[in-house]
Amino acid sequence: MNPFELFAQSAKRYPQRVALKDDGESLTYEEVLTRVELLAASLQSQGMHDGSRIAILAPNCNLALVGALAVFRLGAVWVPLNVRNSTQDNIGYMKRCNVDALLWDSETWDEAYAISAGLSESVRLTALDSREDSRALHELSSAPDQVCAMLSTGGTTGSPKAVIWTNRVFQTMVCSFWIHLPDQTPGVYLAATPLTHAAGVIAFCLLARGATVLIHRGVNPPLLLAAIEKERVTHLFLPPTAIYSLLLHPEVASGDYSSLRYFIYSAAPMAPQKIREAVDVFGPVMVQLYGQAEVPLMATVLTPAEHAECLAGVGPERLSSCGRSTLLVELEILSPNGHIVPDGERGEIAIRSDLVMAGYYAHPAESEEVSRFGWHHTGDVGYRDSEGYVYVVDRIKDMIITGGFNVFSSEVEQVVLSHPAVQDCAVVGQPDEKWGEAVTAVLQLKPGAELDINEIRAMCRERLGGVMAPKHYYVWDELPRSPVGKVVKRAVREHFWKGKERRV
Repeated sequence: MNPFELFAQSAKRYPQRVALKDDGESLTYEEVLTRVELLAASLQSQGMHDGSRIAILAPNCNLALVGALAVFRLGAVWVPLNVRNSTQDNIGYMKRCNVDALLWDSETWDEAYAISAGLSESVRLTALDSREDSRALHELSSAPDQVCAMLSTGGTTGSPKAVIWTNRVFQTMVCSFWIHLPDQTPGVYLAATPLTHAAGVIAFCLLARGATVLIHRGVNPPLLLAAIEKERVTHLFLPPTAIYSLLLHPEVASGDYSSLRYFIYSAAPMAPQKIREAVDVFGPVMVQLYGQAEVPLMATVLTPAEHAECLAGVGPERLSSCGRSTLLVELEILSPNGHIVPDGERGEIAIRSDLVMAGYYAHPAESEEVSRFGWHHTGDVGYRDSEGYVYVVDRIKDMIITGGFNVFSSEVEQVVLSHPAVQDCAVVGQPDEKWGEAVTAVLQLKPGAELDINEIRAMCRERLGGVMAPKHYYVWDELPRSPVGKVVKRAVREHFWKGKERRV
């Protein structure tokens, strides 16, 4: 099914239920459906059709999701642009996607015009509130392998590529979401991180079951915490860095979060101690999802019940895992030559599933490389234990080679993050005449916190040993981050390697 068809089913069942609510207005399912049809008709009148690639440039707001649904209704391809990206980054991405039209809202007109002016070929500019008589709108014809979306890879390790999603990928994701996060009643989902990424994708999963989607402009801890209580939020997604900011809020422990059923975290590992703090505050509702743009959201899951078991002392080490593979995913750990390795042995996490993308747009060589041996290669190093729990150790490109030994930076980061003064960190290798690369920790401290470097140095050496423990520690006011809040390790690494001919 096309993503619009999933939404339309909810609109038929719950026409008067609130579907979208931002800081400006609330829209029922019936009202959203009407706006979607009018916008889709307007796009059709301007020559857009099945397969047209249509970008959307809008902040987190109702219109951002209305626009995406209108693109789906037309049978066209949704290309979300993050308003936090630079103009040049968005121009480059639109060129890579060969976009036909750009939808904008009142706040992004100047940026949309600047993007359009920077493109060598003309792109039609259309307002998200455009309307046309929808009676002439053609019937939607959708096939499982029809392309419905092109989403950007994270770009934290290089230039972003466009990941191709088909209707089959989207439907598999939605089905997996509800299989593993079951709920008998439509919920209330709060989306605060960019709708162009995981927050928006989860919104479509919730809309497929008639939920209300509350949309915040960003992660504002006091507003977000108050909204959980006031709006009786049932579903919440945040990356770990944003959860850490919530836990630092002085009034976090005094709120009523009893409405929460699922507090989803993803996009990066979360330190076990931070998970314990989150469960203490928000209750037994934490759920971890592992995926990537190429395998959206639902490759593995660590459920609230499994979190509770770990915290009760049953397999506590599994708090460091990302759970077990989901029902519609085949996951294995592969050696460099494509052989499946035994449980406990490290290798590359690889996946076969209808959840896997159709490829990278206009990048056939990269598409073939990532699909070698008949598996999708995630680029993540990991291992699986005897009970099927998967542990992500590092990105292959983030591995540090020091004195001939391989050090996986995320393992070191988990230890550094366990220190109570540390809010976030990035561990990279910096050039060293003796070691080749020296393990280096760059820290961002909690507001008002002080740190004795000798204290954290001793802690890391005791827990990690001489090879893995960082040889250098630096405290930065702010770590560089991508538009969705991930630490950009390549920028940290570049700080130390700038001007070097060799990068290994």
